[in-house]
Amino acid sequence: MRSLITLAASAALLSAAALAADDAGAAIRVVRDDEGRQIRLDLRAAINVEGYRRIIAGTVHGDEVEDVTFRVVPEGRVGIACLSEDALACYAADPGVRPVIVIPGRAPSRVRNVLVHEYGHHIDRSYDHRLAPPDFDGTARWWSRRQMGQRLSSRNVAWDYSRGWGRSIAEIFAEDYAVLNTPRGPFDIFWLDRPSQATREAMRQDILAPMGLSRQRLGPAWVNRAAGRTITFTVATAKRRLVVVTRVRNKRGSRAVRTTVSCAGGRFVRNSLAGRNRVGTIRISGAPSGRCELMIAAGRNPVLYETTVLHKR
Repeated sequence: MRSLITLAASAALLSAAALAADDAGAAIRVVRDDEGRQIRLDLRAAINVEGYRRIIAGTVHGDEVEDVTFRVVPEGRVGIACLSEDALACYAADPGVRPVIVIPGRAPSRVRNVLVHEYGHHIDRSYDHRLAPPDFDGTARWWSRRQMGQRLSSRNVAWDYSRGWGRSIAEIFAEDYAVLNTPRGPFDIFWLDRPSQATREAMRQDILAPMGLSRQRLGPAWVNRAAGRTITFTVATAKRRLVVVTRVRNKRGSRAVRTTVSCAGGRFVRNSLAGRNRVGTIRISGAPSGRCELMIAAGRNPVLYETTVLHKR
């Protein structure tokens, strides 16, 4: 798997661990998207934090936004941080290491294109498509719409950079993702048409409703200390991965809530939310088939919650 993707004329290779180990001068700031997900900023340059937050929050994304660190460095140090003097920004990811996006400290209007492009690489890595092992290989519906299988067979594109930056599947996907979020923005794959509305919609669906994933939404509803809620749902086939995401919706008042998931066989996992936290996630691997229960209890004051249960293959 490639460990670094750069938006530049050529790509460099770098271990994500090398970026993760560079903690000198780090000032971590955690902000949130419009649904309460955490956005982790590693600030090494003075920026308009709210402007950067709005760019990230405004992209088409899911819970994967919580898995990456956005490292902002002085514009003149991007090449040093990315170990490639040609780099305008870069994305680094290795198994077992938190991915890092390195971007320059600029006015939000001047950083948007490179930021969204690099986030496209994180989207690419976060959502598998079923025709190849997990890699920077695009997503399922996008792959079909862009006819990547045929293009790969005819050697018009490549998994790597052997045919040039603009013919790398990873870079085509990232540029298409940038257009998805900014339809009238630049598109730097000069030999290929801009993604059509159908292609952009396919990509959107890959992110918001991935193949191999079913989604149940529970709520929104109020819960209080005196009357907790128990919600039953069914796991249709064994060895599924369950992700239970609970979001507190009331903007004022208490946000203290505890969620517990128990499935057949007595297995259970708990998660608590309090203070500024508005999103809690429970993950269960290899869930057995059968009935599961989600129990929600509030603290002293009522809480408005909404829960999404994702069933993954």
